[in-house]
Amino acid sequence: MAGKRKRKRPGNALERGEKRQKVSSSSTANGSATTKDPVVKQALLAQYYPRVFTLREYLLCKLPSTSKIRRKKIQCVGRGKNSEHAEGDHNVSEFLDQTLVGELVCNERLREDQWRQWTVFSQRADDSNFANVSGVGGGYSQSEIVDFAIWLLFSKSGTMNGGAQHLLCQGFRKDISSRDVNRDEDFTSAIPGVVSIYPNSNVTAMKVSPWPQVLNLLGKEGERLMIALILDCGIFVEVGKGRGIYHQLCGIPMGELQTCSPLNQKILPGSLLKSIGESQTAKAPSNIAFVRNRMLYARAALNAQGGVRFGLRHIREFNSESGEFY
Repeated sequence: MAGKRKRKRPGNALERGEKRQKVSSSSTANGSATTKDPVVKQALLAQYYPRVFTLREYLLCKLPSTSKIRRKKIQCVGRGKNSEHAEGDHNVSEFLDQTLVGELVCNERLREDQWRQWTVFSQRADDSNFANVSGVGGGYSQSEIVDFAIWLLFSKSGTMNGGAQHLLCQGFRKDISSRDVNRDEDFTSAIPGVVSIYPNSNVTAMKVSPWPQVLNLLGKEGERLMIALILDCGIFVEVGKGRGIYHQLCGIPMGELQTCSPLNQKILPGSLLKSIGESQTAKAPSNIAFVRNRMLYARAALNAQGGVRFGLRHIREFNSESGEFY
């Protein structure tokens, strides 16, 4: 007796189709992760900065792998469903994903020097007294860190307008009444040895929300990472949502930067680039200058009749069949 044939269920094929569609959609999402990057990131910023990140990627890249709590806070901010400050966290999350950071240099020795200067500026003898196990930021505000960055840029410069190439230094100059920018006496502004000529909107924007919230996410020694971000990177914030228009908020203006070399992706000094360009320009024969050489002042070779023999002598290596040098 033949057994009953098992009927095909149309739902199985549908489910299998849905599963295949789910896999393909996820792979498309993974592929579109790179295509969602703004056009300005690859078309423009990558030409001037060796490495370009979103602000969230930059912070996660610079935090040590052992800081699991801080890394998780940055990864999950604005993405939780049950949050007491859902709206504020969502704004910070959008800011982290939409802000672009172009890193110029990554020198650990320079970072350590900046940290020592910060210790002097903030009169901080030992950071162990400010250790915070709970992961909450230290007792220094974003405003103090921005003021320190301006002070350090001026203290490293010998001109009156200091590090005027940096966007945060525009509108400031060294205080003439102060003998030294490093002295903390008789200054007329919150920054020692530096006076304000006109308001700088970039400085104001770096001190207000959401930057204090970003500093709070960094936790212990968050000012170390914030100082490196301000001094060593270019920060670009989006103007309007979804327009792809960016405004440089911090860093050296892009007009003062040289494009990255396609070979080593390093920024070359302007004088070096100028010399390279000059060496590649074609020159006419009239532009060639002969350097004094004894060959031009040697006696002419004479033949048996006492006349001048033109051309190279037979003993020269070019006329020698053996190819030996004399």
